[in-house]
Amino acid sequence: MFFEKFVRGNLRVTYGMLFILLVGFSLRVIVLNQGLGLPIVRDEIAYFKLAHSLQQDLLHYTELFRPPLYPAFLAIIFRFSGDTRFAAGIAQTLLDTCNIALLFAITQRLFKKSRVSLLAAFLYAIYPEAIELTRSLFSEILFLFLSSWGIYILLDRRDPKPYFKLFAAGLCLALAALTREILAYFILLIVPLWFWLASAQRYRRAMVQTIFFLAGVAVILAPWLIRNWQIEKRFILVSTSGEYNLVNDNARIVRRILSRTPARADGKPDPSQFPHSLREVNKALKQQAPADRSRYAVQIALRSIAFDPLAWLIVKTNSVGYFASPSTTLTPFTRTPGGEGLKPIAGIYVVTLLFLATLGFFFAPGNVPKLLIAFYLAYAFGIFLLTHFLIRFRVPLMPLLMPYAAFAVLEWREWLKPSRTLYAALAVAFLFLWLAITQA
Repeated sequence: MFFEKFVRGNLRVTYGMLFILLVGFSLRVIVLNQGLGLPIVRDEIAYFKLAHSLQQDLLHYTELFRPPLYPAFLAIIFRFSGDTRFAAGIAQTLLDTCNIALLFAITQRLFKKSRVSLLAAFLYAIYPEAIELTRSLFSEILFLFLSSWGIYILLDRRDPKPYFKLFAAGLCLALAALTREILAYFILLIVPLWFWLASAQRYRRAMVQTIFFLAGVAVILAPWLIRNWQIEKRFILVSTSGEYNLVNDNARIVRRILSRTPARADGKPDPSQFPHSLREVNKALKQQAPADRSRYAVQIALRSIAFDPLAWLIVKTNSVGYFASPSTTLTPFTRTPGGEGLKPIAGIYVVTLLFLATLGFFFAPGNVPKLLIAFYLAYAFGIFLLTHFLIRFRVPLMPLLMPYAAFAVLEWREWLKPSRTLYAALAVAFLFLWLAITQA
């Protein structure tokens, strides 16, 4: 009887997962097919050109502004399949189908409940913004694949000596940082957190685990650091885009403040100190000596805050609401570019997911995984607010909320009991809901 029940349960999970993978893959292929005629624009152009630069002369590739791994990913695709949106889209569709399976595995590791894992995987399979990004030349899908692998390995605490697993986690997270530089400093910040968690058992073991993790990171990032030093003779962990974004976003805040209120001669910084266009931002950075560019970017940010602290805070606070704003131009079953057929659906999806994930996060078991995931999400969100926030940057963060949303939906009996914790969770969830509605 037990064996029969065990086999049936596993078959149900297997067939359910295969169905979800098929649904996710099919949706992405359909949307890709409808977007083949879309032009390559903005950041896509930059990645397209960098991929060709890598193909033509890998040894003399001197790009510093953008991380290298996504252009390298495109270069490999272009080399074997041609430089078309369809070739890149099919590769990213396959990769994002793997992301569905990875999310299932992460959820299973968090909750050890197959039905919660299946629902979380399904939530990502139908996630409208991720579906759209598979046909775009953006780094988010590759970044999610690599970072998910790293987080999946870090969540495995069953092995008392997971040294080589931690080495692999370091490799994955370092590769993710070379895909999108936001993760680079998180890797450094996670070391003391991991050491503290591991040292609860034994300090010597924690030290060895930390060394193996850092060794995996160093294998990937050290050659890139050396290469960057040879080009510009300064420490550049991944890329220089953070400097540019810090200057541009904070100078733009000052321009927004000046457009609303007249300038006041009350000892505040002179508005002429701030660049007034993208061209001026680039020019101002290039005028600085290479060693002074990071310092200049920080100074601009601090001057922007000092110019009008309250207005700066209001602008940044308003950015929080964008986290729930829909970002999609999907128009399924039509070739009309620029349509917004799924935008309302995407908005409802994101808001509902945030609401449910907040509840699930309060009541889900396992404080260590929640601490790791919450630390990562808070770090990423903080970086976005300090520099600049594009809605598509949210897409690789949303999957980490889906296990908790699935838990809230399927395990509601475990948390829907009157208590102070429930009231606090509902208060936070409705706060997110209010922010989302006010930004709609």
